[in-house]
Amino acid sequence: MADETNRTEELLTAWVEEALELRHGEANDPDGRVSLPPFELGYRGAVDMLQRVRVRIDRIEELESLARRAKGRIIRAREAADFDASLAYDRALQNNRATRIHEYTIGDERKADATLASLDQKRLAHQMKRAESFATEALDVISKCAWGLKNLREDILQMMKLTLFATTEEVQT
Repeated sequence: MADETNRTEELLTAWVEEALELRHGEANDPDGRVSLPPFELGYRGAVDMLQRVRVRIDRIEELESLARRAKGRIIRAREAADFDASLAYDRALQNNRATRIHEYTIGDERKADATLASLDQKRLAHQMKRAESFATEALDVISKCAWGLKNLREDILQMMKLTLFATTEEVQT
């Protein structure tokens, strides 16, 4: 399970890095980063930038979907690990009680023995909680990058409307 968790964390890290590159970097685009085009480029410049942003949005939505599915798998695995750890602890308490029925032990001793007996399951549950936290963070970063690109797209559309309005005003005067 640890190898699978490590592999999932590596995938999530790669997806986060790609999302950050799509939002803030060049992302193998020969024209470089995406941003609001200079107003002087006019309508055609805005359309070109809009097309470049759309390609990035498509990819980042795919990354967001992959990250969301990975997080779901991790949550289900964490829930199963939590259940297994709880069950192992309870069984250890029960077994401890059966073997020490004639010995005097305090509750803390029995709990310590049960904790030690269920340590492997508790360790796995802890690793799954860590993986869930990692997946949550990755999904948050990817979602914020998607949000930024979508807002950039909206800004470009507003700029296009403004350019059309300005052009219409110039023609009328």
